[in-house]
Amino acid sequence: MTTDSSSPSVDAKAPAPPVVAAAATASRVGVQFTGVQRHFGTVTALRGLDMEIQPGELVALLGPSGCGKTTALRLLAGFDRPDAGTITVAGRDITSVPAHKRDMGMVFQAYSLFPNLTVRENVAFGLRMRRVSKEQRLRRADELLELVGLTDTNRYPYQLSGGQQQRVAIARALAIEPTVLLLDEPLSALDARVRLQLRAEIRSLQQRLGITTLFVTHDQSEALSIADRVGVMNFGALEQIDTPEYIYHYPATAFVAEFVGAMNRVRGRIAEGGAVVVLGQRVPLTNADSHAPGTAVEALLRPEVVQAVPDAGGPGEIRERMFLGSSVRLRVALDGADDILVEAPSPSSELPIGARVGLKILTDGITVADPRTPAVAVPEAP
Repeated sequence: MTTDSSSPSVDAKAPAPPVVAAAATASRVGVQFTGVQRHFGTVTALRGLDMEIQPGELVALLGPSGCGKTTALRLLAGFDRPDAGTITVAGRDITSVPAHKRDMGMVFQAYSLFPNLTVRENVAFGLRMRRVSKEQRLRRADELLELVGLTDTNRYPYQLSGGQQQRVAIARALAIEPTVLLLDEPLSALDARVRLQLRAEIRSLQQRLGITTLFVTHDQSEALSIADRVGVMNFGALEQIDTPEYIYHYPATAFVAEFVGAMNRVRGRIAEGGAVVVLGQRVPLTNADSHAPGTAVEALLRPEVVQAVPDAGGPGEIRERMFLGSSVRLRVALDGADDILVEAPSPSSELPIGARVGLKILTDGITVADPRTPAVAVPEAP
């Protein structure tokens, strides 16, 4: 069985995760979720969320629709209240504090700009409640619009592209000098090229300002590329939170392994000494303690850690070639087993469709799951 989605290239074991990013020292505001639960009737959206965001850190919450990531963001923003647990910001319990008193900057997916106000007026609007003079409001708006790369400040939202509107929304969120910046899938409505550009700009801006940030997305490439740490959620629970490198290379659960990046499931059996025998090879395990020797399991293998080599008597046959630019992904049919994906740099992969191949595992450790463990649990939240 294979699951398929985009993935970063892998060359070596990831370095140990830092406690907090080096650029994230400017802010002194951290966020803490402790045992946070949220129910909607019989539906459980959050199941005792425990999560900490370090001062100045950008944490991305990633997961399928209904996994609870947006619920967590709404609770932090104050748009909703938890049924149990606490939320603190800079050590202060804000669980019952109204949204307008939380000092949060919010960027929505749909921009939510005021159509009757100019770009400049949109950005300055939030400062009206801060008893700031009109002159100061407009000066602050101009500074932030310059920061996000917009100079024509007298246009109206309908005269802007989607990327420009989102820049205005970001500037407006930052105008009030929030303690925490909240981004609710801010790039999902944009085309691919603009998304790549704007997510890089968001990351650069966040690092320059050192603002504590929670970024919610269903796009794994966004989460892996923009965050100091990624939290993968499923079924209302946080399955793993770690650096992007550790999330990808050392997934804590079968769900994380298969949700983030392409993944093969290959039948194997636990061997003595913390190893698994798979594809006729003995490979060390990353989660050996959870399985007894002799247990039938499924090894979780990234396509790039499996090499196809020409072998007339090999157990596999190439059924499909997918050119991906810098690499070629092969779909190999195994005798008496499911297909497996193999990925290699495109200049070095010239095996034709129909060729018989052997398979070699190129990693010093793999994760395994019990047979038939679901790759993605069906979320309860609507």
